[in-house]
Parts: sequence; structure tokens; C-alpha cells
Amino acid sequence: VENISFSGNLSGIFSKYNTTYITFDPTDNNMAYVALAASELTINLAQVMGVNLSASCTTNDTYSEACQNRTIVNCGDAGKSVIYIKESNETNAGVTGSCITVQGKDIELTRAVDRVLYKIYGIMP
Repeated sequence: VENISFSGNLSGIFSKYNTTYITFDPTDNNMAYVALAASELTINLAQVMGVNLSASCTTNDTYSEACQNRTIVNCGDAGKSVIYIKESNETNAGVTGSCITVQGKDIELTRAVDRVLYKIYGIMP
């Protein structure tokens, strides 16, 4: 994961708010990798670091059962700590304000999650 860039500062992003929302776009093409990425983050942040997490979506897509009863959260929402898992042809991760965006396509998305976790644990700068 050394070739995956990470930008921004994680300082206090989890301690500033009571809940961190893990959000995704329910219209992304390959939800299997999005689910895998969310699971990996959840296990590490909740069980290892004790972060209170809540699953959410970026939009209420009427065709997706996964988001019908979930909170709608986006990176621009004030007063919320957010991790946005995004399907993209670019693989990277970064922090803007109180939002961590993790993006990649297919298995690259899980590599980007690993990059974020290595940053959180202090393994990589």
C-alpha cells in the first residue's frame, strides 16, 4: 500500500464526535468491495479502537434495501465525523475537515482501507 497516497490530518477526528458514520453511495456498481471495505473498517475501529460507528448512506436510493432505514450522511454535513467509502478509478485516501474519503475500484478499495488503517495505527506516515 506504499503507493497509495494519503492526504490530510487525522488528529482528533474520532474523539471530537460521539459517532463516526461510515457512508457509501448505494448506486455504486460493485457493492461487494464496498461492503468488504466497510467491514474491515468497522472491525478495526470499533473492536480495536473503541470508536462508536453507525452505518449510513449518501442517498436514499429507493431501489436499494441497504439504505431504506439508514441515516443519510455526506462529507459536507456539519458536526459529523464521516468515513466515505467511494468507488473510483483513482485509489487514494484523505481527510478534509471531519471526513475521511477512501476510494478505489474493486480490490483497490480494500487496499485504500488498509492504507487508512496503517495511518491510524501509526505504521505509515
